[in-house]
Amino acid sequence: MGLFEDVHVLSHHNSAVISGVFNLGGAHALFNYMVITLNADGKIDQIMNLNQYGFIELQNQQLIINDVIQKYVFQITGNEITQSFYSRDQMNPEDALPAFFSISGDKILARNPVMTCSVGQTLAFKPANERTKIPFNSGEISIYTDAWWTETWPEKASGDYEYPFCSATTLNSGNSYTFDQFGTFHFILCSNCDNVTESTVTIHVK
Repeated sequence: MGLFEDVHVLSHHNSAVISGVFNLGGAHALFNYMVITLNADGKIDQIMNLNQYGFIELQNQQLIINDVIQKYVFQITGNEITQSFYSRDQMNPEDALPAFFSISGDKILARNPVMTCSVGQTLAFKPANERTKIPFNSGEISIYTDAWWTETWPEKASGDYEYPFCSATTLNSGNSYTFDQFGTFHFILCSNCDNVTESTVTIHVK
C-alpha cells in the first residue's frame, strides 16, 4: 500500500486543484499522482490518476504535473479551472538550448554530436522530423545520461576518464536537463539500447 507522501493545492476564490502524490515504493521509485478538482459549485471530480515517474510543482499560479512523456498545466481564472496539455517534445523551458536528433536506420543520430553549454543552462532534446517525433512522444525513445554520476566530476572537468554506460541514469521526465556543474557529460538516445556503444550527444559545460 502506497503512502500519501505530498500534497499540492492550487486555489482561487471558491475553486481548487488538489494533487496528491503516493510513493508506490520499489527500486525505481514509481509514484502515483492523483488530481482532484473542487469547483465553485462544490462539485468534486477526480480527473487524473497516473502511475509514473515525474514530479509536481507550483509556480506562477499554476499547478504543473511533469509526467514521463507529457506535461499537464492547471490554472484558475476567476472560478474556472482550465487544463493545458504539452507533449514530450514541448515540455522544455522556452529558453532551452535545442539538441536536434533523428532516426537513421536502427540508430538515433544527433545533428550536433558535441555541444557546449554554460552552468545553469538547460538542454532540450528535440526531434528533427515527424518520423522521429512520433516514437519520441510515445516514450519509445529513452534518454540516458551520466550527469548525476557525481563521483567523476573532477575527471569530467579534465576530460580524463572513460564513460561507463552501466552508470547511465534514465532521464525520467520530459526532454530536458539543466546543468548545475562544470564538466563533460554524455547523453544516450535509443529505442533498442542493447547494442549502444557510444553516446548520442556529448556536452561540455563551461
